Amino acid sequence: MDVFDVLDKRQRLRFQPPAPAKDVDLEAYAGRYSAQPWHSEVAIVPWGMGLAALWLPSTDPAEDIEVLKPKGGDLFRRLRADGSEADEVRFERDNAGRVYRFVEFSNPHDRLAEVSSGEPNKQ
Repeated sequence: MDVFDVLDKRQRLRFQPPAPAKDVDLEAYAGRYSAQPWHSEVAIVPWGMGLAALWLPSTDPAEDIEVLKPKGGDLFRRLRADGSEADEVRFERDNAGRVYRFVEFSNPHDRLAEVSSGEPNKQ
């Protein structure tokens, strides 16, 4: 496995109908979320017209990436390998409108604090 395997997976990504929701601010969902008690954490990043979720640690990121298709609002669907929709992933926001967790299979995954890089906090 190398970085090209990950890039190939993104290039092969095809959504089955219906089309993903448009005008969704995917950056609002990006971050690290707790995956306790079964995993350490999950990293979520914008990926094409959806999101990618990678449960960490992973020995094969190209295989383990899950793609989330936006359905509108804070609702996404995990995609199967053929691009068809699978289970629901729902993000939740606090009173200030910031995404603070997601729920999948009735399991909440709280957003983790950002790791400081020495730069001033931009949140």
